[in-house]
Amino acid sequence: MITMSEEPNDEPLEELQRENDTTQGLLERLLELSELIKSGKEVFPGEVSEGLRLLEQYLTLHSARFDHELEPAARPVAMETCHPHLDHLIEEHASLLHQIGEFRSSLADSAGWSDGDRARIAEGLDTIANRTYAMLTFERDYPLSCLITALPEDTSQRVAAQFTSSQAALADLEQHIHRYLAAAAGQARTSITVHCATPGCPETATGEVVPGRGGRLALLAPDGGWSMHSRKPGSDHEGLIHLQVDYYCPRHRTEAGTEDATSMDVPASLLGAWADDGGRVS
Repeated sequence: MITMSEEPNDEPLEELQRENDTTQGLLERLLELSELIKSGKEVFPGEVSEGLRLLEQYLTLHSARFDHELEPAARPVAMETCHPHLDHLIEEHASLLHQIGEFRSSLADSAGWSDGDRARIAEGLDTIANRTYAMLTFERDYPLSCLITALPEDTSQRVAAQFTSSQAALADLEQHIHRYLAAAAGQARTSITVHCATPGCPETATGEVVPGRGGRLALLAPDGGWSMHSRKPGSDHEGLIHLQVDYYCPRHRTEAGTEDATSMDVPASLLGAWADDGGRVS
């Protein structure tokens, strides 16, 4: 696995290469997920969609820095032979982001994980990862390399100053990427100890929090007949959103009422609180 630098670089060309290294970490994960899917192992759909979402958002920020901040400043001082490389890369950024967006939409519309789905998803992950890697290689070997000796110091400083406007958003996204990559591929789950909500019942068991569809989180009830019942989300005076989920052991599961379930998506409004608080939802 590529070790990603967490510190931005003051030189815009080196900063863009640092961002490419971070992107390659995501590509490696997507290829790992593809291999797991091909081998028939269980992979949560949310883990795939979350990796693609992070890739799309990160490439969007990166390409905006290249296309709208570096390229206009670099073109007047770059050699004529560098111009076609700049043109090609701008076109490739737009085309690649469109392809990723369409593939993500097809995942959201997918009804399940049939054998056909698994083959299609694995092929799509391979295609996107390999195409993105080729784009990053081209960016490093041509535009960035040919600008190293051509970009004057004052131009470089001006571009670096423009980069600061997107630095906070980039840093926040990189934190999410680091958290996503912290778990091994196919193991993006967190175990939680749950207690039966029936007063006086001593039963406990182990449930799980896993990636859900559309960037949500999903709660899985413990095996063996446990069920869950979600109450209406609320917020406190500090603005933290709370979601209370009652778990019922097999003996008391009928008390869960009409919303009895063994899996449950956490509302999207809670996702930011989960990620920003290191994985805790009250």
